[in-house]
Amino acid sequence: MRKKIEEQKQKSNMIKTKLIYIIVLIIAFVLIDQLTKFLAPGIVNSLNDDSLIELNISENSNDIGMSVMISILVIGLAINFIYHQIDKMEKSASTAVSMIIAGCIGNLIDRVFKGGIINILKLGNGFYFNLASLYIVVGWILIIFSMMIFSSMNDLQFKKAIEAQDEELATGKNSKVKVKRK
Repeated sequence: MRKKIEEQKQKSNMIKTKLIYIIVLIIAFVLIDQLTKFLAPGIVNSLNDDSLIELNISENSNDIGMSVMISILVIGLAINFIYHQIDKMEKSASTAVSMIIAGCIGNLIDRVFKGGIINILKLGNGFYFNLASLYIVVGWILIIFSMMIFSSMNDLQFKKAIEAQDEELATGKNSKVKVKRK
């Protein structure tokens, strides 16, 4: 009984630590995004226009109402994911979800308080974006890579368990763990 209470306490502390990590990341990412948008006008005026990547302030004021609803929906889904998965989340997944939430919050702030998204970076022939958008894209890329790595690690563990069970069967030893074959 005492051991079970101690395990629950450790799990609770781990969850609190992960939540603090996620919240700190979200706040940091949003602050950095908003700071770049605040400082961008002064930086834009001092740069040369010949570079492939340049700072350029443009407002994307597409259907703001729909964009706000989508941002709130994505933030809500990400928070729901955290709520249900936090005890299973690796650091890379926590970072990825934090980036997605921060990106949505950064763009939501622009839409609500500035009338549209402030894009400050231009890549090549007119692909405009900002750090918030970059956070969202990088967050999704991290999630995809994390899932691929996790999936391949699980497949490898399953394969090793099957091989161990096959070896035990061949040598006549009794296995304590039975693995269901796919």
